[in-house]
Amino acid sequence: MADIALRLGTDVLVLQGMPDVTLRSQGFDEVMPALNLSEPETVADMHALYRAAGADVAGTNTPGATSDRLSDSGLAGVTAQVNAQGVRLARGAGYPHVLARMTPCKHAAEDGDDASSPLVARELYAEQAEALASADPDALLVSGFPTARAALPALAAARAAAGVPVIVTLCLAQGASEDASGWASAARELEGAGAAALGVEGMGVEASAKVLQAIAEACDLPLVAIPDLDAPAHLPSPARRDRLADQAAQAAQTLTQAGACLIGLGTGSSPAVCGAIFAEVGGTRVRR
Repeated sequence: MADIALRLGTDVLVLQGMPDVTLRSQGFDEVMPALNLSEPETVADMHALYRAAGADVAGTNTPGATSDRLSDSGLAGVTAQVNAQGVRLARGAGYPHVLARMTPCKHAAEDGDDASSPLVARELYAEQAEALASADPDALLVSGFPTARAALPALAAARAAAGVPVIVTLCLAQGASEDASGWASAARELEGAGAAALGVEGMGVEASAKVLQAIAEACDLPLVAIPDLDAPAHLPSPARRDRLADQAAQAAQTLTQAGACLIGLGTGSSPAVCGAIFAEVGGTRVRR
């Protein structure tokens, strides 16, 4: 199995659709990470469908799986099981690489009245990262943070606990999506803190491409893009999302030209859409 850090520097890899988005579109309305324990076959089947479509990289069904968020949903005491099982279910689908995903905890606010929030957040992320690391992922994905500053406690905890590369994707406010100087500053800060790759998620394709260019000018990190397709916000059925395959292929080409070496989708993804991305750019060389 090739080291994912080495492959990110040479090959364009395809990330499966975000599991929480996919599972929610299938009608599940409970806390998505809880499905790792209550519906493991459903989660495993979802991973397997994306793998069969060509995805090289799995993303675990562990967003929101810090102990504070799980406890708020009546799931106290299962942080270790939920996270480790999330990695095992993704690994069981036969992916070359598995990214264990961490998203903001309740204490992730950048500014607030509680001066201890960063320390509390670091402890929560450390607990989650240790649970994820126990199941041997290939890398951790610190995902969905609004700023570099908010992501730093998760990045530090993940690097300390896991001993594997840590990838960071930010999701800034839409008004800041084309702020090149802000993205350049964030890129330098995260590179200095030890991120192995850096990217953007939750924006449109064109905005994502502009952000990748700003990051590329500021640092030497491999680039990641997880955009939302420019499509209706809610595409509940796989059949409706499958119609976006051509749009997804065009998006993948745009993002590859902008230097992305790991490409996935949030809203709009389905196994067929993922397959279109793989057919368009999977296994090609990184353009940087």
